[in-house]
Amino acid sequence: MASFDQKLLEENFGDDRDILGELFLVFSEEAPKMMTNISTSISDNDSDSLRLHAHTLKGAVGNFFATDCVETSFELETMGRAGDVDQERAKELYNALESHLEAFSKDFKGYLG
Repeated sequence: MASFDQKLLEENFGDDRDILGELFLVFSEEAPKMMTNISTSISDNDSDSLRLHAHTLKGAVGNFFATDCVETSFELETMGRAGDVDQERAKELYNALESHLEAFSKDFKGYLG
């Protein structure tokens, strides 16, 4: 699965698909809210909020070793930390993050079986 590192996941969680399924369920319920918060932060040009919400999502998706999601969230977080929300670049990153999250969700559901 290219959207997450299965080896690292299993090194940290073993092969306990029940726990992973529960974690993924919580993540799946919270991720849309996190993405809405990021989108609002971008629209409002609110760098502090962007930093906070991108950091939150980065941590949540990092639990699953979803590298593309983590890296893109980090780029948004860094933009927020710099205090300058470049609207065009932020929207590009947001769209990329959405795509990465969709791929991760599909792949992880397949992994869980």
